[in-house]
Amino acid sequence: MSQRECVLGNHKEIVTLLRQKGAKESSFPPKETREIQRMLKFLGYEPDPFDGIAGDATVAAVKSFQQSNSLTPDGEFSVELKKSLEESLLKSTGPKSIEQLIAILGLDPYSYYGIQKYAIDALVSVGSPAVGQLVVLLKDKDPEVRKQSIRVLHEIKGERVIDPLIIVLKQEPDSAVRLAAAATLGVTKDPRTIEPLIAVLKQDKDSSVRSAAADALGEIKDRRAIDPLIAALRQDKDSSVRGAAAGALGKIKDHQAIDPLTTVLNTDSEVRENAIFALRDIGDKRAITPLLQYLTDWSVSKATAEALIGLGWEPQSERDRIRLLVAQRKGQDLRGRWELTKKVLLNEVETEDYRVIENALFAFIGIGRAEILPELVKKLEAKGNKTMAEAFLNCGHPELNKVARRWAKTHGYVVRAGTGASPVDWGEM
Repeated sequence: MSQRECVLGNHKEIVTLLRQKGAKESSFPPKETREIQRMLKFLGYEPDPFDGIAGDATVAAVKSFQQSNSLTPDGEFSVELKKSLEESLLKSTGPKSIEQLIAILGLDPYSYYGIQKYAIDALVSVGSPAVGQLVVLLKDKDPEVRKQSIRVLHEIKGERVIDPLIIVLKQEPDSAVRLAAAATLGVTKDPRTIEPLIAVLKQDKDSSVRSAAADALGEIKDRRAIDPLIAALRQDKDSSVRGAAAGALGKIKDHQAIDPLTTVLNTDSEVRENAIFALRDIGDKRAITPLLQYLTDWSVSKATAEALIGLGWEPQSERDRIRLLVAQRKGQDLRGRWELTKKVLLNEVETEDYRVIENALFAFIGIGRAEILPELVKKLEAKGNKTMAEAFLNCGHPELNKVARRWAKTHGYVVRAGTGASPVDWGEM
């Protein structure tokens, strides 16, 4: 068994095998030894391949580094050695070879963010000459290296990256690496990527990868993706994938997507906002009528107002104008039209549609006029629900907090400090 094959064992087995073969025993586990090898390479030394084993070349590189940095040149792996290497990384200036820059890609991106970003930016600046070696790294044993290689290829782009990334999309076992590949293929906007991305959208087991595929198809804007995206919008079990599919359909801007997107408005609250923005982006005025009912849904009314205006809609009545101002959270304008605002919103409160009632009550809270408090209390006691009670409890007004606690006790809810949230604070509009 070779020293490199020994890495597959546990650390104790590795130490035993290294002793048998005469290699120097490292007090560090293989992962940290690999980091030291990578740092040495970046600094211009020639350690062994990044295998996590303290072979002769790695020990010689350590001794050389120690001698150059006023450390005892004993070749020992220590915390002091690693700290000195890290300090040298930060101070290292001057031109670096592609091999030196690539060495840094295998370091922990959280612990070595700054130096890794420097290496990535430098590789991007090198551009096409670095592509060949980066493509080779797509087969590296370390998924972090594979992912960071794709990150660089993402910025470099170019035709040479497409075929290797399609292979990654089909064969890579690590979902984070597949996700990075899908995102990068979207940036290339190459039509060759459509079928592989559609296959991922349909078949990948990881929802984040399917979402990335949908996003990529939206970036490419090829009409072949419309039917698969509509199918994902309707059928995928994960809301993030359905939302990404809606966004992608909005980017492609094909009118074939209008009916599926308007259907989703009514049936899928988790992706409603994505569908609203997609309908805006497509720009078909047929979407105005189905969108209007969501102008009084507090959770998406702001997006709905933006979409309606983008589609050229204008208020047709005083009620429409007040609804639009509420959706846009224009509290000053609503206070300036207070009598009309109060009239419209009190009428809304008397409807049987809880979505409309909540929207009106939340608007009153946001406007923050004390004279409306009795109406708010009355409505919670008569037609209240848990959502309204939580809004009253957490909006910052002591009287509404008190009545919400009373309502909760009457209806069998337990109120705990710090729980719940209000969609709007008292007077914040």
